Amino acid sequence: MSEGALVGFGDDGLFVPTYPDDSKFQEGVFPDATGMNATNWHSCWTLVGSGYYYNVLAWVTGGLPRNPTCQPVKVFQVAMS
Repeated sequence: MSEGALVGFGDDGLFVPTYPDDSKFQEGVFPDATGMNATNWHSCWTLVGSGYYYNVLAWVTGGLPRNPTCQPVKVFQVAMS
């Protein structure tokens, strides 16, 4: 069994809680350790396993996706009554 990624919903939609944003680190200054919420979701066509080609929800970890079919999306939670 594998461990899953933690996800949640906030004001900006679906997010993955991550570690502190090291792009803001400064030499000799202790960083703000509250972390950030990664919301870089994309809809991409991808090969799953050996023979299934699906349009999937993908989280791009940094920069731009390499897959040219990826389109940025916002994912929101809708309460059902």
